Amino acid sequence: PSPLPTPSAAPSAAESPAPTAVSPEPTPDPTVSIASSPGPAATAAATLAIASGVEVLGDTAAFSPDGRWFAFTARPADGSAGPDIHVWHIGDGRAQAVTSDGMSVFASWDGDRLIGSRPRSNGTSEGESNVQSFALDPATGAEMPIASDLWRPVIDPTARRAVAWIGSVAQTAELEWQPARGSLQLVVWNGRQAANQAADRNPVTIATIAAPTDFDVRWDETGEWFGVWAADASAPAIGRLSLYRIDPATGDLEIPDTALTEIAALPGFSIGEGRMAWATPPGQGGEGSRIQVVAWKGDDVGTVETAPGEDIVVVR
Repeated sequence: PSPLPTPSAAPSAAESPAPTAVSPEPTPDPTVSIASSPGPAATAAATLAIASGVEVLGDTAAFSPDGRWFAFTARPADGSAGPDIHVWHIGDGRAQAVTSDGMSVFASWDGDRLIGSRPRSNGTSEGESNVQSFALDPATGAEMPIASDLWRPVIDPTARRAVAWIGSVAQTAELEWQPARGSLQLVVWNGRQAANQAADRNPVTIATIAAPTDFDVRWDETGEWFGVWAADASAPAIGRLSLYRIDPATGDLEIPDTALTEIAALPGFSIGEGRMAWATPPGQGGEGSRIQVVAWKGDDVGTVETAPGEDIVVVR
């Protein structure tokens, strides 16, 4: 085999040049802030609070491809209602909720439209629910139903494929909706068509998750590589991270022989420009968390890791 690629020694905490969301953790006066410039060390003076009184849920918050819109899922900080999708437009003072049912979550962007998902239940009954997804124009709030059996489809940059949960969801005590029974699958994306006109998506199962949990899927800029993080059912703050590749010639799903699979990782990871970075859980080997990087060139994959540290978080 050819020599392994040499990753950079100091992976960036933000792969995209777009501004980065910060401060998602709830506080006595919860806020959502945006770093107003993509410099390597944003200061407090360089951030803009775009929402308050809310708690951001999940790790799917993202800018639109053109960088004009930022979408995220949030619920009232007092826990009085379930999640809704919020959007912020560059130049606006505050983010606005674009759903109001208390059970909608942001999934990803499909060009200039955001893709969201919600259960078919009214959100008040216990047990499992089937799911539906929809496209939404962030400027007008107009919705269009799509791919009704997909939960949180994460679309690749070419808009040809998506990774989504196919199955049921269940409501938690905190009024969140999480995967229940089903599997993560790679599907052909045809979200521009209405739900009743959807073509065969030829799904390929990536992972079957038996218990309610969470997941995070992120594509690189080519649409050829993607990472999947799935939370452990018994310890949701820790999950398993795997790297996948789409063969550009055949479109088949591949796991390179030297690629990582089911690696213990904290929530949040960054992928792009031929590498993926993540933080290991603290306590491994009696040390703090480490930043690990896997890099690839062609089919060759290699890894490096940093010295241990405290409170490490990897963002987009």
